[in-house]
Amino acid sequence: MNSEDMRTFVLDNFDDALKQGKLRLYYQPIIRALTGEICAMEGLARWQDDELGLISPANFIPVLEEEGLIYKLDSYLIRQMCIEYDKAYKNGEILLPVSLNFSRKDFEMTDIFKVLEENTKEFKVPRDMINIEITESTAGRSKEFIQNKIKRLRSEGYEVWMDDFGSEYSSLNVLKDFDLDLVKIDMCFLELNTVKAKQIVRFMIDMLKTIGVKTLAEGVETKEQYDFLREIGCDKIQGFYIGKPMPGVDVKDYLRLRGFKCEEHINLKYYDDIARLNILSQTPAHDFINAKKGKVEATDNIESLAIIEVDDGALAIKYYNKKYLEELQSVGISSVDELEGILSNDNNLLRKKIKFMLNTVEEGNEECVVDHIFRENFCIIRICKIAEENKRRSYATKFINVSNNKDMLRLYNRSIDISAIYNAFSNVDIIDIEKKRIKNIYTNIQNVDRNDDSDCSKDLLLFMNKHVYPMDREQFLDFYDVSTMYERLIKAPNNKLELFYRTRDIEGEYKWCKGVLILASTNNKKRVISCIYIIERNDLLNVPLEKMLHGLEIKNETFTDANLWQNFISNTDIGMFWKDKDRRFVGVNRAFLDYYGFKSQDNVIGKNDEDMGWHIDPEKFKNDEEDILKQGIQTHSVTGTCLNNGSIRNIKASKMPYYRDGKIEGLIGYFLEVGDRAKGLGDQDYRDDITIALNMKGLLDSAQQFVDSYIMHHYDFNIFYIDIVDFRHFIDNNGHKLSIRVLEEVALKIKEKIGTTGVLARIGGDHFVILKTVVNEEEDKKLIEEIREEIYNIRRIDNVPSTIYLNIDVDKFSNMKNLDNFIVNIIRKSVRADEG
Repeated sequence: MNSEDMRTFVLDNFDDALKQGKLRLYYQPIIRALTGEICAMEGLARWQDDELGLISPANFIPVLEEEGLIYKLDSYLIRQMCIEYDKAYKNGEILLPVSLNFSRKDFEMTDIFKVLEENTKEFKVPRDMINIEITESTAGRSKEFIQNKIKRLRSEGYEVWMDDFGSEYSSLNVLKDFDLDLVKIDMCFLELNTVKAKQIVRFMIDMLKTIGVKTLAEGVETKEQYDFLREIGCDKIQGFYIGKPMPGVDVKDYLRLRGFKCEEHINLKYYDDIARLNILSQTPAHDFINAKKGKVEATDNIESLAIIEVDDGALAIKYYNKKYLEELQSVGISSVDELEGILSNDNNLLRKKIKFMLNTVEEGNEECVVDHIFRENFCIIRICKIAEENKRRSYATKFINVSNNKDMLRLYNRSIDISAIYNAFSNVDIIDIEKKRIKNIYTNIQNVDRNDDSDCSKDLLLFMNKHVYPMDREQFLDFYDVSTMYERLIKAPNNKLELFYRTRDIEGEYKWCKGVLILASTNNKKRVISCIYIIERNDLLNVPLEKMLHGLEIKNETFTDANLWQNFISNTDIGMFWKDKDRRFVGVNRAFLDYYGFKSQDNVIGKNDEDMGWHIDPEKFKNDEEDILKQGIQTHSVTGTCLNNGSIRNIKASKMPYYRDGKIEGLIGYFLEVGDRAKGLGDQDYRDDITIALNMKGLLDSAQQFVDSYIMHHYDFNIFYIDIVDFRHFIDNNGHKLSIRVLEEVALKIKEKIGTTGVLARIGGDHFVILKTVVNEEEDKKLIEEIREEIYNIRRIDNVPSTIYLNIDVDKFSNMKNLDNFIVNIIRKSVRADEG
């Protein structure tokens, strides 16, 4: 059949072929080079015709593209992939992510995002099980249009892969203009039969790793190609050498017969994190840390590198380069095997030092650098963590024998001298007067976030607003005014200025410090060294009093009634409010907003307590307020409860009438939280350790108060039962640590949704319960859908793609009649969820 006849056949039969299932999803395995395990599949379309047999995609894909029909095929493949995922999941098979190819026409001819969402929701397919491939030629046209689509795909939680990289003339522009997770290098364009071709591939891998993009080589057909790609650090490999595209049933048998092991989903992020380490770099560990910070630095240093894996306490070297081995041999360790023997000896000093460093990094430090004397050699060891999964961790480590390098030994000694100077101060910055930029050189102030290089005025203003004592701020701004700084320093004795002011420490206390500005102009560049020295309590006696009282002036007219009132409500930690004659909020102070977690007064103004729904039994406070407005009485420390942050809080409220021209125009009140929590003793006995929601004890205690309100005033309440769908499967696939984070995130989102209208408890596993006063059936249905949607819209947790579905049921307490039936019902629901 010639090409024109084939074109006609495709157009005449395509729709029927879709309906009859003649277009099928084939899978080609992708292997992870580091482990040799199958880590993913590419989903590819194949047309099986009764008469023509298997039709090559080269005969129908271009036709569908040209005629604008490709979106139908891709929509069909999305659904087919989800159906086959659902079937495999129900059969208990190992599940691997599948990449599907998207055409530019998919974004133009249909709402492909809607197709994705409808099918993944229907079959409950996690987003991280689908990767989207876009060809380089597609990305090269209508740049802004495709940029927006890629951005949305990634924000939705899908990885975006660039296919056929290197096949177009604008490859570097594509890398510059698009944010990608992985790039596929097609070996068809770069056959590895020449030194030049190998150098090009090596350069491409190095370049992609440097910008933080994972790599996959496709079209790999020989062992020689496979070994070379693995050696240069290519992350994933695909091609006929691994396996050809085949139906889902066949691919499983093929992998089993070939002895391939499939990667468990729980290891996916772990190995992807390791893949971020560029073993081709001269400074891989340093580049890894800079990439996390979004920094790029030029360096000429050649760095030794090894990857240490710690699995349940056992240390093993998983990778090392030639430079690392040379450094080991320079101190008398002949091989990595000998090093592993040293590290397995609990009494060895080097093992103890390495263990100390690993613990230091685990405690939250980005990296750990230590000096070590080994066999009379002065060495520096550097370690940073690159990946973790359950009890397994991987670290990049650098080992340098400084004694063997005179230049490095001299530089190291100089750095010690500079560090000693820096350590005399708490903070050291360099200010460029002309560029008005400030660069942080050194800081040990724990609660201060400093940028390496930033706008001077903005940086200082941010520091002042967060940390400088209010009465010292005017002098602080004058002292650090960049526009006058140079002239003031020129005139100052020894070109040096000092200012004493107070800054807030990590515990919220204000301490005196001394700011020092020193002129350090060189090569006609106007630069200033800015230092901060924290004055310890014992040294305060040595500071002249006039230095600490600079600019202090008190004026009697400052203390007006309006100013006093405004200062009081703004700075007190007591929640204050004022209402009109209809008991509607007119205003509240900052402490009130902070307590309830509101962003602005708009959340409450114009509403009364019943509208807010934050009292289980609103009658007591309502009656008090009506008496205040009618009779002009005052109430003091009236005990009651309110709903806040998913739990019941005990409060005492005081209220009084607000008079204007002798008439009551409203009321003013304030409240304080009482009980152990208010005293700082906490309410841990009633709290879940993981989510800080209520536990079963806290739930029953809260339920009793809802029941009392039901008995006394007939305020019915709803019980919402919430479970995470297939949470045990999620734990198996993603590990304990991420699963804990999911519980935390789900609880946080639910608390945000119920706000001040209900309480939330976690009663074990993935089981949550909400107690909430009944409003109406429509509102309850709306809340359920909002909670489901809010949780589904969680795209990533700790930068890991996550898809979470909820089961939610609701009952009214009036259907149960008493607390015993309530408890039995909760237990029954939990058991059913675990069994289901």
